[in-house]
Amino acid sequence: MNTSLNPEHPTICTVTEMARTLRLSRARFYQLLKQGILPPPVYCLTTRKPIYTQQLQEVCLHIRKTGTDVNGRFVRFYNRRPRQRANVEHKQLVTVLREMGLSVTAAQVRAALDRLRLPKSHATVFDAETIRKLFQYLHERCQRAV
Repeated sequence: MNTSLNPEHPTICTVTEMARTLRLSRARFYQLLKQGILPPPVYCLTTRKPIYTQQLQEVCLHIRKTGTDVNGRFVRFYNRRPRQRANVEHKQLVTVLREMGLSVTAAQVRAALDRLRLPKSHATVFDAETIRKLFQYLHERCQRAV
């Protein structure tokens, strides 16, 4: 492994920045630290905060790239899941349904659109029939939950 200093990496970085660079969640990063797969950070003497030097950053990047740790064990890395953002239409539907007396979220509306096989593209204009079907479906689910 080449441990020469790489100018494209910062001199030091925090644990959060290192996790982001490796495309891992902080929880998974700490899990790999605990298992001894990733090298532990060094601690700044003045602030007592964990940091990664350029050399430790390169070791972490090498482990991520090759999928093997320093002891030769194989490691599985998963990428972070992208967050799903609610469409503007979903937000509008949530507002309309809330005004009609339902307490719903954008995720519930998205699931109902999927379940009812209703169109949910950006080009779709939600008409009264779509809102009626959604209201009936979500209202029935609310009644069953009570």
